[in-house]
Amino acid sequence: MDTCLEIRQVVAGYGYGTVLRGATLNVPRHQMTCLIGPNGAGKSTLLRAISGLIAVQSGEILLDGVPLQGLTPRQILEAGVVHVPQDRSLFPTLSVWENLLMGGYILRDNSEVRRRALALEERFPTIRQFHHSHAGSLSGGQQRIIEFARALMLEPKVVLADEPSLGLDPKSRTLVFETLTAMSSDGITVLLVEQNARSALRVSDHAAVLELGTVRIEDRAPSLLDNPEVGRLYLGASAAAHRRLPHAEHVRT
Repeated sequence: MDTCLEIRQVVAGYGYGTVLRGATLNVPRHQMTCLIGPNGAGKSTLLRAISGLIAVQSGEILLDGVPLQGLTPRQILEAGVVHVPQDRSLFPTLSVWENLLMGGYILRDNSEVRRRALALEERFPTIRQFHHSHAGSLSGGQQRIIEFARALMLEPKVVLADEPSLGLDPKSRTLVFETLTAMSSDGITVLLVEQNARSALRVSDHAAVLELGTVRIEDRAPSLLDNPEVGRLYLGASAAAHRRLPHAEHVRT
């Protein structure tokens, strides 16, 4: 497996305690990897650790073999990792076009910023349709698409997507997953955290189960989708979802 992003025995957390307890994960290059697991498992915390929003207490995070831990969020952005957070992050009183341009704020060449923005406007009809509209006037699904487009302004190697379908209607969820799939097909490595696990696994290439701050199973996404134990514990709505998954060796591809 050609690995783009490596997480090795990462320990991280917040002031109230440790959340990640030796998380280890290989994220394949140019593929979409889905991270599933119960609430509180540390999925969003792992994305924050990768993007530098929280400190790594121990372990390593490597992008193409180069350590990211210890870098500032801006340095990690410049290295090619963009984080699309769970909460809406557009500036609601700015226009859609202005929000898109904000995605290139670390670029020094204004003409390059405009070139990239125009290319993304061609790619995303939502930008053209609502070019002058306040971002806050768009639907949740439309705002999420603009967030993805803004993330692409830096032509990233890796996009971290945290719960992108949260609170969206079925049509908008489908559009979000289609957009993520297209990004992956274009050669961007995507690490997706998603509670809508079945839908996410169906569109992903690779997947892992995170539980209690540790990656318990790592495999091809179709294999996890077909795994009856994973289905019983994490893909259903029964009380069994709160039980722990029996110990299992990581499955590498």
